[in-house]
Amino acid sequence: MSIILISFLITAACYNDGFQKALFFYDGSCDEGSVSQVNTALHLLINVFSTLVLASSNFFMQVLNSFSREEINTAHLKGSWLEIGIPSIQNIPHVSKFKTWCWMILLISSIPIHLLFNSAIFEMDHRESSFSLTIASEEFSKRGSYYPVGASLLLPGNNFSSIYFEKTLEQYSDETSNIVQSISAIAVNSHEWERLQTMECQQEYLSCSGLRRHRNIVVVAEKPGGWIRDQMWQFDGKQTELWDRYVNPNGPNHLFYHDQCKMSAEKFEPGSISCTNSCEKYLPPEVDLNGLVDVSNWSYTFNHDFDPFSTYYTGLKSGAFDLSNVYCLAEPLDGKCYIALLPTLLMGVAVCVIIKTCTAIIITRVLIRRNQTPLVTLGDTIASFLENSDPITAGLCTLGQHDVRMILADKDNPLISGATQWLPSRKPRAAVVPGSEWLTSYLLFALSIAVCAVCLGMAHLSGAEFSGGSFLQTDRNPFIQDSFTLFGGIIATNSPQLLLSLYYLAYNSLFTRLQMAREWASFLEEYRPLRVTDPKGEQFATYRLQLPYKYSVPLIIVSICLHWLLSNAIYLFVSIGGYYEELTRGALSDPTLPPNTTVNVGFSMYALWTMMVVLCVLTVFPIHLSLELLPLNMVNIGSNSFALSAACHASRLSNATEFSRHTSTRKPTLSKRLSNILKVPFRSIKGLYSPVRETGLEAGSGDIEVRDLMASRESSARQSQASDRLISNQAQEDIDEGVEQTLFKNLARSKIRWGVVRMHPEWCTEFGHESVVGHLSFGVREENVQRPVPGRLYA
Repeated sequence: MSIILISFLITAACYNDGFQKALFFYDGSCDEGSVSQVNTALHLLINVFSTLVLASSNFFMQVLNSFSREEINTAHLKGSWLEIGIPSIQNIPHVSKFKTWCWMILLISSIPIHLLFNSAIFEMDHRESSFSLTIASEEFSKRGSYYPVGASLLLPGNNFSSIYFEKTLEQYSDETSNIVQSISAIAVNSHEWERLQTMECQQEYLSCSGLRRHRNIVVVAEKPGGWIRDQMWQFDGKQTELWDRYVNPNGPNHLFYHDQCKMSAEKFEPGSISCTNSCEKYLPPEVDLNGLVDVSNWSYTFNHDFDPFSTYYTGLKSGAFDLSNVYCLAEPLDGKCYIALLPTLLMGVAVCVIIKTCTAIIITRVLIRRNQTPLVTLGDTIASFLENSDPITAGLCTLGQHDVRMILADKDNPLISGATQWLPSRKPRAAVVPGSEWLTSYLLFALSIAVCAVCLGMAHLSGAEFSGGSFLQTDRNPFIQDSFTLFGGIIATNSPQLLLSLYYLAYNSLFTRLQMAREWASFLEEYRPLRVTDPKGEQFATYRLQLPYKYSVPLIIVSICLHWLLSNAIYLFVSIGGYYEELTRGALSDPTLPPNTTVNVGFSMYALWTMMVVLCVLTVFPIHLSLELLPLNMVNIGSNSFALSAACHASRLSNATEFSRHTSTRKPTLSKRLSNILKVPFRSIKGLYSPVRETGLEAGSGDIEVRDLMASRESSARQSQASDRLISNQAQEDIDEGVEQTLFKNLARSKIRWGVVRMHPEWCTEFGHESVVGHLSFGVREENVQRPVPGRLYA
């Protein structure tokens, strides 16, 4: 991706003489739609690329947000927990500074991609504003005689003050004046112009939507032989003397009227455009566009408001201004629409992508060199806990994520390990997602839907209807009020992309948590291998992070479609040609764009409705998945590392028979075994396995809290070293420990199941209970792992 963007940048710089101005790299007819189609395809491609880049960035962010075993040990020692398999702010304080800084770099470099990439390429609309209107007979375009003043004797401006009128009138006798030269050019060239029927003429020039196909127009009136001045007017002596200098009283005049006109949009409002056409009253009146009226020979009265008793006009004869329109001659306009590239925006995106690429390379090299493999998936974490159990969570195999959150959050409530009565409860998958996560996610979902609803509400209140717009980016869609600078338009257009990305991340997180619950529950139902990033033995390779491909691939496709849909629902509208220049009057011009360029933000009601419906459907889907019931006898660990660690204490005692085959007949006592497990003298933690009553979790007076154990771990380790030196059979026990480590590695690499594992008889005697105390963990098929029994004690 970096190479592609750099190639585009180099090409843009070569063809555009630098990065300062927009590069117009594609053009075509505005009416044919090819430009809009190419623009739509390019934006779809942009959203594919940006989604892939951000997905790769999110992959490394999740790896950085995942913890190593050393980091999880430290977090547990401090009385905290980490989130497994999902990106979480909870993990950031517990990872290294290197990971934190790299995570921040990847996060910050994603923001410009959201804000700039979609607007780096944009469509530029083209519509002219100025045109000339000429009303003449058919002979006018065939070199028929005419007088520049025209048979109507009406001058543009409607100003009858003597100073203005006489000064303007003098221009019609000057062959070098702009007015005379314009009329002459039209008389010579109009016969080559495109012929339009009355209805086509009205649609193009009375719709007041800017000129895209034609510019100047000649309205051909049915008047064989032209107009005769004295047949239209009856002047007194002074007026006759005035007009004789400009028009022959008895000569045919095939020109009736000429004016320079302008149509322009005066203001934007959501749902409508206020437009003015200075020559609208001179055009043929509006006709029935459904074809119910024959417009081939439409008659109308030429409407011009002037004082008939003016000094210059008296004696207008009846019917002199009644015209019968035949057709129109329109000058073709080479109006092309463009697709432009802003090299500065593309350069910003390229820099961000390069930063991400370099950061990813550095992350890979550093993590490999430090030999700190991140525990990215649930299987990675289970394998780590099985191979090297965490003594902090020993004896807490029935602890769920809700218990961990409640107990560790309350500093006055001791966390006591020991035998606990199993009280099963069947819960839906929704229970694995913390309530705060549900609340935060659905507030974000509601905000996203509300933004769509607000835009639609604004459009409906302003009178916009579906018939007046388009699904994709077009000028027929309503616009946001007031014009924008280019940078302001880019920010306004792409800011919702950030909100959509947050929506997707929260949505992905919910899916991940729900899928993790299913994967964890599967270990209660059957023997199965672990899914890890680096498989060994019977383990199998992971798919991309935590989600299976049947979920992750559709979610990526949905993300691409949503971002593309949003880029059409709220988009940057850029137009040249002067039609919208009234909106930008007084605004600073943008040096990157041509003169008379207007920038605004448009929105498509169709796309907004579609997007809101899609968001509503997607929002309901996690609720549907969360209603599935979890197995009855499975502890709910969610994504909590502390609860998972407590459930993964593989018993050394359960392998006593196999252990004896590889060691001497002398077996270490249970006290020494527990001392090896917890790395402290057994006498210092005897309270961890004190008896409890079957009706509750009340501990004996000798119990020691795990929190106290956490605070004194370093001093206990030193005591352990001193105690170990006092053991005469240390060398033999080191051999035993090495064999046990191999056994646990083999366990993690086999097909395993979670439940009740068989224990050595010495296990039960340590708790002083008449009833049997069991242990919940992972075991292989040979151990005949069973489901927990309600009411039984487990530790």
